[in-house]
Amino acid sequence: MPKNMPDKPGVYFFFDSKGEIIYIGKSSNLKNRLRSYFNLKNLLPKTLAMVNEAARVTWQKTESEIEALINESLLIKKNKPRYNIASGFRSPQIRDFVL
Repeated sequence: MPKNMPDKPGVYFFFDSKGEIIYIGKSSNLKNRLRSYFNLKNLLPKTLAMVNEAARVTWQKTESEIEALINESLLIKKNKPRYNIASGFRSPQIRDFVL
């Protein structure tokens, strides 16, 4: 796990060994959220499969949680990562900000 993760809001990306984005997420605290993925005993099977497939993790800091939420939605629509839910918005809150 990278040591220089910020404790700020942002969007994070899991990549497979081919360099394809397999998951996009958002967080109010990137450091805490990304750390939670590496506590393997508490992960759901789908999440564990994703973490095991991931070859690299990157992130983009944002100025606010709302900016992270909007960016996540737009990036999921654009990239269509296979571990993100395929239809509709992942987060119910996003419908209030993007339409």
